[in-house]
Amino acid sequence: MILIAPAQFTLGCQEGDDNCESDEIPHQVKIPSFFVSKYPITNKQYAVFLNAQHQHKSITGKHWVQVKAEDSDSHLVLKQGVYLVEPRFEQFPVIEVSWVGAVKYAQWLSSITHKHYHLPTEDQWEAMARANYDISCIDNSRCRTVKQLLMQRQALQPVGSGMSNALGVSDLLVNNWEWTCSNYKQADVASRSVCSQSSLWDSHRSIKGCSWQSNFWECRFSNRAHQDVWYQNHQTSFRLVRENK
Repeated sequence: MILIAPAQFTLGCQEGDDNCESDEIPHQVKIPSFFVSKYPITNKQYAVFLNAQHQHKSITGKHWVQVKAEDSDSHLVLKQGVYLVEPRFEQFPVIEVSWVGAVKYAQWLSSITHKHYHLPTEDQWEAMARANYDISCIDNSRCRTVKQLLMQRQALQPVGSGMSNALGVSDLLVNNWEWTCSNYKQADVASRSVCSQSSLWDSHRSIKGCSWQSNFWECRFSNRAHQDVWYQNHQTSFRLVRENK
């Protein structure tokens, strides 16, 4: 994991960015240091979790993640009670994973390592993405780089193939969107700095970044999207953070 030093950031819409939406409210935050995954969680890593749990659904039948037999985009295969990864896709980001499935993975990893892992808050995600230098599409030169990558991409790529920042945090843009732990609230800046404590599984969570199928103007760190906690598709993955304690 990569250490993100404590710092004060201006998050949300950046000066000179003409593509900002109304929910990208500029705000100043002080963020303590934390560790973040260099890459999104891979199919190989997620399969280890599934085999430890012996399931990929909740007791109500809702999916943590979909396997190949349920969605052809998935690269996870359930064969005779064992979760496998399709050959060549071991180091690809896990896809078709719901927010609940991402949280379950973090809880499992915390239990076996005795360290507290969780999805990043929306502010943590944006702060670690901006650390040292903003590579997102907010001026002509950087938009040109993003556009070139989007034109080259015909499919999801292995981790390490997307855009990285100066600290080496990889795949921040132009591979897949990523779940955060924060509730999505359009005008509530405070909600972006905390993980949702809601016991309800029916609210929306913020997702950040952009995928290989995104429009170039979506590939900005301040851009905000959101999905239901049980939502799964081939363009959404996740990474984890751990507090520096």
